Amino acid sequence: MIELRAKKVLFLGAHLDDIELGAGGTLYTILHQTSIEVLCVTLAHDRSGKYPFLEEEYHKSMDIIGVPKERRWIENFSYRRLHEKRQEVLDLLWRIQEFYGPEVVFTHSRRDVHQDHQVVVQEALRAFRKQTILGFEITRSSYEFHPQFIIPLSHEAVQRKKEAISQYKSYEHRYYMQPHIVEAQARYHGLFCMEEYGEGFEVLRISGKLVGIEAHYFIEQK
Repeated sequence: MIELRAKKVLFLGAHLDDIELGAGGTLYTILHQTSIEVLCVTLAHDRSGKYPFLEEEYHKSMDIIGVPKERRWIENFSYRRLHEKRQEVLDLLWRIQEFYGPEVVFTHSRRDVHQDHQVVVQEALRAFRKQTILGFEITRSSYEFHPQFIIPLSHEAVQRKKEAISQYKSYEHRYYMQPHIVEAQARYHGLFCMEEYGEGFEVLRISGKLVGIEAHYFIEQK
């Protein structure tokens, strides 16, 4: 079993529900079982006015997981328009790298077809060149996702993830937000590590030390 050791971890999502959907169980586990410092950054949200309570729901969700309010950032980019602000996104991530300096970054998978998710992972790979980067699965848009790094989850972590996601009343009609789908995904990922529950990630980059020698490990995506 591989151990990822870090003092600071960044969770980076394109939209307000992405971090909880992709890595909510892992986020809960880190907050409640370790002393690792966490920062959650969300880049964009829907400005159409169709979901006026979405930001409030996000904060309720993060409250349940246990993320301190000062550890949640919501940036001001527009939903489905990140490709138009690619340089600004990169500049922001560079600033986070410089002042926060996480050792591990959880973000979107390169198997994700959503246009905003693609921009986030591409710019994260540019900005965080020395960090371990793990890509999470968003069920509705991650095609051909194969978990390569699996973090076992407790029953409590899965329950809190489901409860957190259920705060998004604006999206409760969407199939992938349903509690049984969230639990099914956790059970499926758990199979890969012979545990009841798990959260699986695509390995985008592993950066660490092997026998005292610094090494970076890349998995080629085909």
